[in-house]
Amino acid sequence: MKKFKKLTSLFLALTLVALMAALSVGNTSAAVDENGYYVPEEGESTNRYYFAMPNNWRNKFTDTAGVYFFPDVVIDGFVEGEGPMSWPGYKAYFDGYKSYAYSIYYVDCPTDIEFIVWNNYIKSGATDDTAMSDAEKQSDGVNTEFCSLYDYDIYDAEWFAEMEESYNGDKKALGSYADNFFYDEEYGSGFSFSFDNMIYVVPQNADSENSSVTGIETYKGNWYFFYGEDEYGTYPTREESEKNNTLYSLCPYAVIDDGGIGDVDGNGVLDVSYATAIQKYLAGLIELTDRQRRVADVDKTGVVDIFDATAIKYLLVGRGIGYWCD
Repeated sequence: MKKFKKLTSLFLALTLVALMAALSVGNTSAAVDENGYYVPEEGESTNRYYFAMPNNWRNKFTDTAGVYFFPDVVIDGFVEGEGPMSWPGYKAYFDGYKSYAYSIYYVDCPTDIEFIVWNNYIKSGATDDTAMSDAEKQSDGVNTEFCSLYDYDIYDAEWFAEMEESYNGDKKALGSYADNFFYDEEYGSGFSFSFDNMIYVVPQNADSENSSVTGIETYKGNWYFFYGEDEYGTYPTREESEKNNTLYSLCPYAVIDDGGIGDVDGNGVLDVSYATAIQKYLAGLIELTDRQRRVADVDKTGVVDIFDATAIKYLLVGRGIGYWCD
C-alpha cells in the first residue's frame, strides 16, 4: 500500500540524512550555476515547491535557505566539476516575501525527486567550528511524491471526499490547484494530489519529538495550499480556507482586546506590561495560567517565546495596523 511505502521511505530518508555529505545516489542529470542554484535541464519536468523559513534560522553564517534532494541528482557542468551535490544541497530562490517571523523561498525541483530537506545552507561538516554546527537548521524529510488519504492529519477523509466531488464535477473548489489532483493508479492509493506550487511551513521552534540523527536542530512541518504573499491554508482556494477557519498568515494578526491575543493580564489595554510578563515567564520569575499562555502566543506557533514579546513591542511602536510586517 502507498501509505506503508511512504512511511518506510520517510524512515529511510531521515536515516540517510546523516550520510548526506558522502551520499552519491544519482538518477537525474542537471547543472548548478556559479551561485549554487539548481538549474533544470531544458525541457525537464519540474514542480515548484515553496518553503516558509523561520527568520531565526538566519545567523552570522547564513542569510538564505537551502534544499537537499533525495535521491540526489548527478551534476553536469558543476562549477567545481564534481557531483552529485553534497549537503546542504542547493541554494533556494528568495520569493521576495519577508515578515517579522518568516521569509519565503522556492525551488523548481525535478518531479522524480521523492524527498527534499530544507535547511539554512550551512555546511559545518567541512570545519571544526562548533558555533557553526550549532547554527545549522533543517526540516524533516519532506515527501514530494504526492498526498493521499491518511498521509497528513490536516487532510482527512471528509476533506478528500469534498475535493473528489469537485474534481469529478465543476472543479470550482479546486481553484488554481485543479491540475494537482488525480487518481493514483501506480500505487492504488486512490484520489490524491501533488504538492506543485504548495508551501511547506514549519514552526518557529524545533519540535522536540523530531529525530536528531543528524545532530542538526530539526523542524517538522506540513504542506499547505499557497495563495501568494503571506497567506496559506488547507483548502485549494483562499475563500474555502477562510470559510473553514483554516486560513493562516506568515504575518499573523495580533489582536488586542478584552481577553484577546496578547492580553496577558486581561485588562484589554495594549501596553508594555504584556511583553514584560512574557519576559518574566521565560526567565522563570512568574507562572502563567493556561489562558495566559494561550493569549501570550501572539504569533500562534504553539509556544510562548521571545518572539511573542517582540511582536507586542512591534505593535506598541506602530509597526503595521494590528499586526507586524517588514
